Amino acid sequence: MNEEIKKFTYRFDSFFNGMLVTTLLVCVFSWACDNFYIGKSEEEISEEIMRSAFQADSLIGRIKFMLGDSTGMEE
Repeated sequence: MNEEIKKFTYRFDSFFNGMLVTTLLVCVFSWACDNFYIGKSEEEISEEIMRSAFQADSLIGRIKFMLGDSTGMEE
């Protein structure tokens, strides 16, 4: 009976230790790689956001012009 308890606690301890080591490795890896990006760089992302914002602003201006709204037009 005592042998079975020792086997169970050994299994539980080894599983817990494995989870702990895996969590530690994931944390260290994510902490070390926070400046690396997969895909686009920060400059490319900011350019794309600015381009999208300009397109949306132009589209809103066209809609206002088509509807005859004079708030968006300069004299």
